[in-house]
Amino acid sequence: MALEDLYRSIEEHRLVRFSYTNQKGETSIRTCEGYEIRDGYFWGWDIVKDGIRQFFLAMVNDVELLEITFIPRF
Repeated sequence: MALEDLYRSIEEHRLVRFSYTNQKGETSIRTCEGYEIRDGYFWGWDIVKDGIRQFFLAMVNDVELLEITFIPRF
């Protein structure tokens, strides 16, 4: 996992794409607006699910910082 890219997503208001494995072991690709990293979780607005989501950092992989910027919602 590239924690640095998650922090850059927050600081630079850039979308980030990553694979995420949930508690059931199901893996999905997520694209998010990064907002916060706190207590072992990445918080972001999932643009496909259209809502704020938290992601356990240990389950985040293949992080890709995108060139697409966003205007913070909060």
